[in-house]
Amino acid sequence: MSAPGAEPGGSGRAPSPPDAPLTPRAAKVLHEAARLAALHGMPERGGRPVVGVEHIFLAVLEEEDGLPVQALRDEIDLHRAVALVLRAMGR
Repeated sequence: MSAPGAEPGGSGRAPSPPDAPLTPRAAKVLHEAARLAALHGMPERGGRPVVGVEHIFLAVLEEEDGLPVQALRDEIDLHRAVALVLRAMGR
């Protein structure tokens, strides 16, 4: 299965991210993701820590009033999800 926007049979390179404005909440999540990446000792590129999707996921889950958390709160144990991601990151 290809990622949205990926070229079928392409080189496997990720497309460049869109240059789109962010909502204040999205900017806050990305800032927190960068903080988490630095906290977990991610290598730096251009003087800034490399942010992985795991850092973004964890930062999204910290936004308790955000739609993703509201949608998942009754379906999964969010604390366990965070613990599982952190454990996987430690491998």
